[in-house]
Amino acid sequence: MAPKGTKRAGVLDTFGIELEFHVSDGNGKSIDTIGLGDRLNGQVSAFGEIDSDAGLGLAEGISKPFPSVRQAAEAIKQIVGALPVGWRKDFVVYRPQDLGPAQWANKPRYEALKQAAAIEQPERWHLINNMTGIASTHVNMSGKGFDPLDPEGQLVMNVFRNAGPHIAAAIHKQLGYGHGHLSMWNFADRRRMPDFHRWHPNFPSFNAEFAGKPRFVGETERGSGVWQALPTGFCSVYDDIDLGTFWDYVRPKKIPGTRHSHYLEVRLLPSMHPDLIFTYADMIVSMTELIIGWHRTKEGSRELSREEAAPVFAHVERHWKGMFPKEPLEEATWNRLLLE
Repeated sequence: MAPKGTKRAGVLDTFGIELEFHVSDGNGKSIDTIGLGDRLNGQVSAFGEIDSDAGLGLAEGISKPFPSVRQAAEAIKQIVGALPVGWRKDFVVYRPQDLGPAQWANKPRYEALKQAAAIEQPERWHLINNMTGIASTHVNMSGKGFDPLDPEGQLVMNVFRNAGPHIAAAIHKQLGYGHGHLSMWNFADRRRMPDFHRWHPNFPSFNAEFAGKPRFVGETERGSGVWQALPTGFCSVYDDIDLGTFWDYVRPKKIPGTRHSHYLEVRLLPSMHPDLIFTYADMIVSMTELIIGWHRTKEGSRELSREEAAPVFAHVERHWKGMFPKEPLEEATWNRLLLE
């Protein structure tokens, strides 16, 4: 919950949460979560859905969009609660050791991901295997008048990219687990990965990087279920697959049912027990609103460099002491905090 005295811009009005977690049976054997949605989504459709994730034994609860963070957090509780009695659920970042080595779930898309990574980054592509044993929590938000692609949205993404390792390290310290969960990447083209130097003041700058890289994976035909690595063409911010293979700490995602509208996905939180989700998701939303509110009081400051954005860091930190850096992180600090 936001500290006393925190004033929000009131811009955001739609929220969703995605919770990844490890699932096993009473004997410590990983549950194959492929098909879990077919089994359970009828029971949880009022709240959202459940799906498999990259690893065998990884599940993902996905809330529907709701008008409040609390409703989205409560929906996750209902979704998780629909899993069969007797199944073990571990709401931690790293796959528990007693479950054995992590393995890929059996989906053709994952094979294409591995092939694409091996071509793009022959020396480090194996780091993509970290996907199979790591669980996190994502906070999604949108609102009338807020566009992640305009200069204000770019500022929000820039600030979270820079502050992200500090926020995650502070949460790891509070929870006592998850240390380094933001550091497990760099398995492909750097333009797909978190990058300290990524700071885009406007959409043309962002898109020059985003649309300047080849598509990572794609279906031979939409809906065919046949996937290939590095298909022809370049990435587009209006393509769901291209946005989903941009593994930054914060990214725009397409609003379902629209052609050109986006919501914001913040990917800084570790997996956590559903009882904790509201506290930390609400914190992320509060920080977002504080950035937006600060920006809207600064007439003429539509596009900001990293140096010009220093006052917004101080503004957010006044409300979230210890959880947010007082000023933009230097590269050495950013890299150090990635491991904490």
